[in-house]
Amino acid sequence: MIKQTIKIILGVIILVVAVYYLSLGANFSKIAESFAKVNFFFFSLACLFLVLTTLVKVFRWRFMLADVKEIKFRSLLSVFYIAQFFSNILPFRAGDVFQVVYLGKKEKVSKAIVLSSVIAYQVVDFISLLVIFIVASFFFVVSKNMFELALILFIFSLVVLGLYVFFHRRIAGFLSGKEGWLYKKTHLLNDGLKMFGKLNVLYITIFYSICMWILAFAQSYLILLAFGIKLSVSKIFLYLVVPMLVSILPSTPGSFGIWELGAVGTLSLFGIEKSLAIAISFTNHFAGFIISFMFGLYFVVSNGLMGFVFGKKILNEGNEREGSL
Repeated sequence: MIKQTIKIILGVIILVVAVYYLSLGANFSKIAESFAKVNFFFFSLACLFLVLTTLVKVFRWRFMLADVKEIKFRSLLSVFYIAQFFSNILPFRAGDVFQVVYLGKKEKVSKAIVLSSVIAYQVVDFISLLVIFIVASFFFVVSKNMFELALILFIFSLVVLGLYVFFHRRIAGFLSGKEGWLYKKTHLLNDGLKMFGKLNVLYITIFYSICMWILAFAQSYLILLAFGIKLSVSKIFLYLVVPMLVSILPSTPGSFGIWELGAVGTLSLFGIEKSLAIAISFTNHFAGFIISFMFGLYFVVSNGLMGFVFGKKILNEGNEREGSL
């Protein structure tokens, strides 16, 4: 209970600090004017690409679980959106816990297997984030060939990941008997990487991930275009990944506040006036929130999860499992 209270207080502090920073020097009349000038055609396309990105994520997740059990796409889609629904209304990404626990219950799949699959695609996403961030940052600061640098870092990441997959048993053996944060995290990472025991699983997962990032890039490009902003490829990628990187640590519901900090800070770095940067960032984040909330609410109702007692039981079991890991 004390730990949960501390987390809630920390989330409130982060939100207050974020709102305070964003309000400094912001011209609210200019923000309102920016909202009024949005091109709804490009905005609608951006929303469409948000949905398409989610569909690719779920296809990837379904493929990773295929060796364990063939799960219907709609079933996985419902669990994914319900998890996002809870993450958007509860702090510290409670939806991640729900995603593991509820899919295990719904499809009668081992929760350890589901957790491994979630960790595996999160590892791939995190590596992708770092590669994109490094490449885009380098290209933004120093004018070099972005494709060549991306290829080098991509190959390097694959080599590092391959070496870890090959030696993960020895690493686990070395850390066995050594309790603590590092052992627990390495154990979880090893469980996740078991999903890539077959090379074709790793390669196809990477293919899905590349498709996902292309769609996410297109979405960011369209949301900027809706406000009449045209940026270089490297700047758009930075606008895409920096808010994600600062939102990795669980905090406020839906990462509101901290996501905007990363987005507004990045756009301001590119010389975009702060009021316009706030309007763009809020519109982008709020669009994603509304889409995931509405789809999530639909699946919550259709799966009979509106009952408070049932929801409480699921989440409490998830918290117990999280505490044991």
